[in-house]
Amino acid sequence: MTAHTRNMGLAPPRLPRTESDANASAATPSLPLLGDAPSSVWWRLGASVFLAGQSMLLALAVNLSEPVGTARLTLQSLILVATFVVVVLLGFPLAAAALREVRSGRLTIEALFLLTMAGALLASLQSMLLGTGPVYFEVISILLIVYTANRLLAARTRRGALDAARAWTRRLSKANRIEASGNRTVVLTSVIAVGDLVEVNPGRLVPVDGVIERGVGFVRESPLTGEPFSRVVRVGDRLLAGSVAEDARFELRASRSGTDREIDHLLAIVELASQRPTSMQRRADRWARLFVPVVALIAVATLLGWTFAAGWNVGLFQAMAVLLIACPCAFGLATPIAVAAALGRLAEEGLIARQADVLEGLARVDRVVFDKTGTLTDEVSVVNVTFFDHNGRDRAVFEAELLGWLAEIESCSDHPVARALADIAPSAESSSLAALELDVVPGAGLVARFRDAAANRRELRVGRGDWLDPEGSVLAEPDGSHSPSSEMGVLVELDGRLVASIRLRERWRGGFGEVIRDLRQLGLEVEIMTGDRSARAVTLHDCEIHAGMTPTEKREAVIQRQESGQRCLFVGDGINDSAAMAEAEIAVALGSGSELAIEAAPLTLHHGDLSVLGWAIRFARRTTGLVESNMRWALGYNLVGVSLAVSGYLHPVAAATLMVGSSLFIGARSMRLQTVLPRTPANRPRPIPIEERLS
Repeated sequence: MTAHTRNMGLAPPRLPRTESDANASAATPSLPLLGDAPSSVWWRLGASVFLAGQSMLLALAVNLSEPVGTARLTLQSLILVATFVVVVLLGFPLAAAALREVRSGRLTIEALFLLTMAGALLASLQSMLLGTGPVYFEVISILLIVYTANRLLAARTRRGALDAARAWTRRLSKANRIEASGNRTVVLTSVIAVGDLVEVNPGRLVPVDGVIERGVGFVRESPLTGEPFSRVVRVGDRLLAGSVAEDARFELRASRSGTDREIDHLLAIVELASQRPTSMQRRADRWARLFVPVVALIAVATLLGWTFAAGWNVGLFQAMAVLLIACPCAFGLATPIAVAAALGRLAEEGLIARQADVLEGLARVDRVVFDKTGTLTDEVSVVNVTFFDHNGRDRAVFEAELLGWLAEIESCSDHPVARALADIAPSAESSSLAALELDVVPGAGLVARFRDAAANRRELRVGRGDWLDPEGSVLAEPDGSHSPSSEMGVLVELDGRLVASIRLRERWRGGFGEVIRDLRQLGLEVEIMTGDRSARAVTLHDCEIHAGMTPTEKREAVIQRQESGQRCLFVGDGINDSAAMAEAEIAVALGSGSELAIEAAPLTLHHGDLSVLGWAIRFARRTTGLVESNMRWALGYNLVGVSLAVSGYLHPVAAATLMVGSSLFIGARSMRLQTVLPRTPANRPRPIPIEERLS
């Protein structure tokens, strides 16, 4: 690792390779039919549902009315053909996954699906050939549809997991390389080598990590470092890929290749985390390792026992009853239906989930870690305006006129500070400045030349204190100190005379105090980690604040807390948060944040109301409790049902009916999650006054 990498605070990830990482592919088998052609799969699934529905109607006709002769054979043949078509449409991914698991020495839920379908096929073929007894061909179609629907949802989640991050990297995929001849050539960032000279124009993203060789101006790095204000960079300063050149053109010498940028290392962390199997998948595998072989052994023992006692027909039918009553539908539906209903409720509250196990993660957390800049704060806002000179005019008239000029001039710029100043006089009448000429001084401010209402030519300068007041006396405090580093000072000069100073600071989101109190009522610890060095001086509702942290330090802090037994919920919005988010038990990204942060977090909050976090944790705890009770019900149902089937008291038709009834019961219980814990305006936090938020 280079010294440069360490100094920038974004060391390449050193992630321990766990068994779950090694088995990630095995735990989530690739399904070509599902992952590569989703539109085709939906068509196949729809056709299969139609065929399965027709098969069920025909099977009811055969099993209940017991037609004879040609009519019986014709109906059974139609069901068999429809089942064969469904197997062709949907069966290959299941067979491939089961074969892969068997070769790796594991029996998973796929094997139980195949065993159940094999039993249904054998029993149905026997009934068809002997001309007596019910057929169960439609059971094969139903099981394939259930399996395919589950895998389709999983495949869609995996396929879209990295779309946001890839979209971000696509914005950094091209660079203007300056050739030795001085010509500019647009090339792929991947071909940029160490030492290449790259041009970055105003308003553009910096495509590579490098050192400035020409140019001075403002650069916004808040998504990368957490610093709230843009900073001035000059020759010799380092820039990271993903920074934004706001008002100046730069030439920088690449210090790392276009494929080895700091942002690439962050993306690698996110990709690795997204490939790990979810806790729900791991739990399902653990159940399957026990459940599948046990059910298979019980079915074989039932087949052998009843064959010796009453003949092959009875043995096969009772073994079939065991497989049907122990169908994985009960276990397969206990969690997915509850999770689907719960995720729908979260979405109604603005929390969009990318992974199904977010509920378990929310239910387990005991520590909430917030990023500051952009997460707990909004954009920069004006704290106060101090006027020095009224130019010999009435104070109120002059101040209103000056604020109006500032608002109109700054509205012409997209700079974050300019946006704050553009709102400085919301009630002022439009000045409609005549002959407005606006010049941007890179790294300093703005110069506006215009004619006022009296047609007098005026020149207004707005910018940094060290530009308009090199001695630094105007922005100094009475004791000689300067403004806190959490604030930024801007001076206003009119016709060569300093007339006003403006202080800006970040604006805390409303209601954050109530959010902290709500989280603490749930027994959670709360802390803030930020890259903003000035946050050391901030006291916020007795929260522990760690300031000046690099992305690597945030990540290591989260790992350290979780290794000590804590489970962290990380709430952030910047690129510098993505590595910590990838390591946290669960993470929430603000929808207004960077694409990489949104990618790293399994939950995205699409509004700024952080009070939803406490409700979401309560709701997740309620959901996981219901899921656990559903699982206990499924286990009890299977124990009783299998016992009855082994004892010979359960006919295969009754077993199939009970299986459907159990699934409906679990589904009805799970759908209750759509109405529990209503979140009404009455239990939402009240707005917190600005003076309390700043205390």
